Amino acid sequence: MEVIHQKEYSFSTFISNEYNRSQGFVKIAGNINSIIKSIIYGIANIYPYFVISTILSNLVIISLIAHFINDITIGLFILFFITYLIINIPFLRYFYKQYFLLDSIKTFFIQFIDHFVCFWGSIRGFIKILKKL
Repeated sequence: MEVIHQKEYSFSTFISNEYNRSQGFVKIAGNINSIIKSIIYGIANIYPYFVISTILSNLVIISLIAHFINDITIGLFILFFITYLIINIPFLRYFYKQYFLLDSIKTFFIQFIDHFVCFWGSIRGFIKILKKL
């Protein structure tokens, strides 16, 4: 099945949409137990590898910043980056078969930013749930 999305995004509206959508998915989960279960088994169209990718994207950024600030070994950055890449190879392979190399490289960076933003949107949604307890 092939679908075409009719909505057009600028970079800022894309970021805003992904951030808000992530908060919404946490809200759908509803409580802490459901959130933990969704991390393990997935929820709606959010699969465990997506959740892991959101965490890894942040670890990639944090380890890179830590390397430059505190002279921490670059090995952590490489480990997190390669793990992130391996987890996302199935999607990137599919995209490569459909759209070729240059578009796949662009997609990789957009996907990385998406995972990064979704992590923080999820954290915000989680904080909102905790405030209601």
